[in-house]
Amino acid sequence: MENPRRGAVSRFTHREYADMYLIYGETRKVSTRGIVSLNAMLAARLYAERYPDRRHPTYEVIERLDSAYRESRIPGTRSSQSGRPRIIKDDVVLQEREEDPSNLVRMTQTRTGIPKSSVRRILKKKVSISPIPHSKSVNSP
Repeated sequence: MENPRRGAVSRFTHREYADMYLIYGETRKVSTRGIVSLNAMLAARLYAERYPDRRHPTYEVIERLDSAYRESRIPGTRSSQSGRPRIIKDDVVLQEREEDPSNLVRMTQTRTGIPKSSVRRILKKKVSISPIPHSKSVNSP
């Protein structure tokens, strides 16, 4: 039998996240030494009891929710910095272009190791001129 949760994105509404976090706060315990502890498993169980008609979060969801709030992130959204980090430096391409304006995209690729498509994208985005210099035809006056 296939796992229904596998590969599926299960997002909760902002109201559901808020209710989860409030219940999580109710599980707060302070020890005699002043150490605060929260119980995500208990919070998940309490949430399921209070809201039987809603989807029920696992304790991992509540722990991730707490982590998101502590890091000033919005729960259920992805960071704009997620994914593979960019290692291509716009400055390198622009410096190559500045040193030799007639430099072709392919020459920039060979010198820097940056893919041609990236060189073109950077030049198109940063420079208001065409990334490929136009050569004069032999027959033009």
